[in-house]
Amino acid sequence: MKKIHFNHLRFKHWSTFVILLAFLCIVFGFFEIITFTNPEINKKVSALGYILTAIYFSKMFWFRNYVEWNKLGMNIKLNKWISKSISFDEVSEVLLTDSTLTIIEKSGFKQKFQIDTFYSEDVAKLIRIINENAGVQNSTVAI
Repeated sequence: MKKIHFNHLRFKHWSTFVILLAFLCIVFGFFEIITFTNPEINKKVSALGYILTAIYFSKMFWFRNYVEWNKLGMNIKLNKWISKSISFDEVSEVLLTDSTLTIIEKSGFKQKFQIDTFYSEDVAKLIRIINENAGVQNSTVAI
């Protein structure tokens, strides 16, 4: 069985610290606010800021099965390298079969995800997140 990694995008102290540190490194390195005896140090400080930013925003690519959401929508990446974006205000129905999770949007577009290889707790958490944030009351389980 495979695990799904969840990331709720909300205010977190450590992530704010990393982004602020990266911003300060870029500003201090680019504008040379502190003069060092070796001018290459400013370039390295600026590069550190860009590296911290790249690492922070690359978290989605670390895991093969990843779900990231906030109050407006979510990105779901299950068994693929490309994620699918879902806006919660567009979700009209969620269907669950023994091997497939289908999210039906108000426009009629269906997004299907194979879930037979994931832990049932993770699938239940994914459905709970969609139901709570989208306000969907008509989720159907068909086994």
